[in-house]
Amino acid sequence: MKKVTELSVFFPAYNEEKNIKKTVLNAVKVLKQVSSKWEIVVVNDGSTDKTGEIVKRLSKNDKRIKLIDHQFNKGYGGALKTGIASCQYNLIAYTDSDGQFDFWEINKFLKKMEKSDLAIGYRLKRTDILYRRVLAKILMFTNLILFGLNVKDVDCGFKLFKRKVIKEIGQLYTSSAITETELLVRAKKKGFKVCEIGVKHNSRIEGEQTGGKAGVVIKAAVDGLSLWWSLVNKKEFFYIFFIILTASFLRLYRLEDLMNYLGDEGRDMLIVMDILNGKNFPFIGPSTSIGELYLGPIYYYFIAPFAWVFKMNPVGPAVFVALLGILTVPLLFYLCKRMFNITTAFFASFLYTFSPIVVKFSRSSWNPNPMPFFVLSLILSLFYWQKTEKSKFLYLAIICFAIMLQLHYMVIILIPFLIFSVCYLNRGLKSKKPLLIGGLIFLLLLSPLILFDLKHGFINYKGFIEIYRTRAVSGFSLYGVLSHSRDRLRQLFSLFFGFTEREGKNNLMVIITLLISLFTFKKHKKLTRFLIYGFFFWALLSLGLYWKSVFEHYLTFLFPFPAIFLGYALSFLYKKGKFSKVISLILFFTILTFMFEKTWTYLSRPVAMNVKLVKKISKQVEAESQGQPFNFALLAHHNYDASYRYFFRLWQTPVVFETEVTEQLFVVCEDQDICQPEGNSKWEIALFDAAYNGQIEKIGQWQPDPLISVFKFIPKK
Repeated sequence: MKKVTELSVFFPAYNEEKNIKKTVLNAVKVLKQVSSKWEIVVVNDGSTDKTGEIVKRLSKNDKRIKLIDHQFNKGYGGALKTGIASCQYNLIAYTDSDGQFDFWEINKFLKKMEKSDLAIGYRLKRTDILYRRVLAKILMFTNLILFGLNVKDVDCGFKLFKRKVIKEIGQLYTSSAITETELLVRAKKKGFKVCEIGVKHNSRIEGEQTGGKAGVVIKAAVDGLSLWWSLVNKKEFFYIFFIILTASFLRLYRLEDLMNYLGDEGRDMLIVMDILNGKNFPFIGPSTSIGELYLGPIYYYFIAPFAWVFKMNPVGPAVFVALLGILTVPLLFYLCKRMFNITTAFFASFLYTFSPIVVKFSRSSWNPNPMPFFVLSLILSLFYWQKTEKSKFLYLAIICFAIMLQLHYMVIILIPFLIFSVCYLNRGLKSKKPLLIGGLIFLLLLSPLILFDLKHGFINYKGFIEIYRTRAVSGFSLYGVLSHSRDRLRQLFSLFFGFTEREGKNNLMVIITLLISLFTFKKHKKLTRFLIYGFFFWALLSLGLYWKSVFEHYLTFLFPFPAIFLGYALSFLYKKGKFSKVISLILFFTILTFMFEKTWTYLSRPVAMNVKLVKKISKQVEAESQGQPFNFALLAHHNYDASYRYFFRLWQTPVVFETEVTEQLFVVCEDQDICQPEGNSKWEIALFDAAYNGQIEKIGQWQPDPLISVFKFIPKK
């Protein structure tokens, strides 16, 4: 048992006549054993029952028991503020007056006070009704979003803290259930150490709970927003608001008119339609461009709700990608602020917002496109796991990587680095249990792919081996790897900024950014060096082993890094003096202007095949078929017919795609240089032609777009 010199305890009470006496007397028994000097203060918060009278009788028998009366009910926060102000000793504890906590557990709190300034309880097994538990989860999530407050049970009514905490943070302004949040937020901002202690939570036997009433909840919500506004950095808030608004415009502007809608998007919508209709729940994703290798199905699960919300319009999944792209901007800002500095955060988030390649990949539905959001979430999760030693951040990192693996196979190259990272960051932690749980989570998320491989003779595993065998540099050469890595670096920067890959401006940008990064490498925190620089250069060197063509979408997981590195380089110059500050701003606005010009050019160009056009063509074909079954073929260099098939199936049009032959064939030509349907070897055309021994005739042709032709064929009579 830990014994202290002095201890103040107070109980906020409202209509607790059936509980208050037992609660106070139990506390007295404990206080006599744990403290030489003590006091108990009961804050009677305008009770309409006999709570005040009972406490008065107790105080007559023991002067260390004091009563503070509120003439009217000020709410839980008001009672807390009065209680804190009325306590005289250097250690202050409070707990609820309804008897749901065992005050004997104060011993746990006292033991922690040598190394902590605040000890806050969390209920090991909360006995409240479901409604109260749901409210608590909402409060926890809101506190994390608005204040960055990450504690298990902020409104647990059992806390102990040093008086110096109150002296340092000053007056508390809220007077509701959010006051406990204010206390912790202000204490953490001042750098006080907070520890969390698990406590038992008993069911309320007597009296009525008031914390879940609508009026209390609304007042807490209003106070929470007021608290957030009083604490938020206004300059930072308006910047983030502006940058999110800008990112939203660039990613949502005329999305339906300007987004590509091709065969892959149509294929995804067909699969999503089956999911939503309950016909098929896929355990495997699309095949990759390299053949016998399949991605996971996670992207289908992500886009299905958006397809449903948008009433099966293919723009729905693109909106999902755009929203993740928008969220990536403040996420990047926050990462740079935490791991570098606020100036880097400003520069990097602005550059990322306007990057032409980032905008392009944020405006269409494709499985690699959400990658930047998850790679930043992965890095931040590992960062917070190391900082807080809380396992949930490790689990979040594992979830992010499992999702990334299902979005594109190229992130396989990160596996060795991430295994090493987890082992390295875990080296100081005592328990290995989180690693085991994390491994199980990883296997669970990849179980569809694992089951698919087991059923199909390890087709993905063999595909990975084939990638390594046929696409890795044959005969290891350090010069060859470094040369390829240099090319990937130039490619990444040229894509991000919109330069030509071997253009002098691009090379200069790479050199300046790398020189400043390497020059200041040791100035960064160890964790930043490891998670940012280690991650990036491992990926770059791994890409150096890959000797085949590296397409744009292979690099989506690296898109944030040019913004981070150049953002830091500009912030480094910005802080070096007035002249350097002017140079950094000139560079920044010059680059930004160039990027915006490239991005706006991209947004202004016509899209060959968008949703509206494919829908228009499909509708015209449906009308010309006059409700009768028909065959369909598409002639195009880089597209296939799933985009049209989706609309036909959505409208339940009687189109035939298999070996059955009908009495009419429609052919859509998307590329005029191959627009020769007569005698074409395309399977659907050849099948129709063969079925009628070449005796077919064209009876219709029209152009729904200057570059697209549609033909109708029937058998000759």
